[in-house]
Formats: sequence, C-alpha cells, structure tokens
Amino acid sequence: MAKILTDSARHQQSFDTMLDNLQPIHEEGWMDVWNSSGTMFESWRPSWEFRARHAVHDPERYLSTLLQPVLWFLGETDVNVDTAASIAVLDKTWANHPDATVVVLPNIDHTFVVRSDGKPARYAPGFWERIKEWLSERGFTGAATDR
Repeated sequence: MAKILTDSARHQQSFDTMLDNLQPIHEEGWMDVWNSSGTMFESWRPSWEFRARHAVHDPERYLSTLLQPVLWFLGETDVNVDTAASIAVLDKTWANHPDATVVVLPNIDHTFVVRSDGKPARYAPGFWERIKEWLSERGFTGAATDR
C-alpha cells in the first residue's frame, strides 16, 4: 500500500487515480479501514496535490548551500525515499562539504522506528547513540547549558 501511495505521488497522479490504484488492495478484503465515504484516504483529498508535489521535490540546490555540520539519517528499507538514490545525491551534493555525515539504519523504514513482536515501537538500535556520538565528536557534551 505504501508503495502504491508513494508511486502515485511520484508520478503526479490525481487523487482519484491514486484511489483506483489502491482498488486491488481494497478488493482483497484485508484492509478493513475502508469507510462509507470511499476510503480511509478521503481526508487526504484536499492535500493530495501538495503531497504529490512534495514527492518529486528536489532539495539538492538547498542542501548544497548548507555550511553547518550535517547528520543525515536514512532507513535502508524506506519505501518513501529511494535510499540508494538519496545516498548518491547526498554524496555528490556534499562531496566538498567539510562535515556532512550520512547514516543508513539497516532494516529500518522511513520512521526510523522498530515495530515487532507486539512490543511498543522504539527507535532503531543505535539511533540515539549515533546522535550523541556525533554531537560529542563536535564538542557538544552534557546539558545544553554547558555550551
């Protein structure tokens, strides 16, 4: 379902076409969240055009102007963002950046959250530790008031 939504937005398809693309999932019967007004996605209708524009937005020109240190996370199994393509763009964009770090979290999706075994959702292993390490390497330690 996420792939259909993402692909529909990336291909700038209309909201109604996106719903048509989802119809086979609806017909399989496993999604019991379809409601009487059409679908659970009906609330997205007013913002679909924005979502579709956002799906093809190219941030490269903005990212290339960053001068401050950057820590950028990607999820290896993200269906919203093409991780391999993003790495290629970031590597090219920040080839001469003095302090840009890209971290790919293995087996993690767009949210950086692990959901499994009925346990509460939690951030990917090492996520917070990597942030702390990155900040520490740049001299940020302790409470915010220490700096």
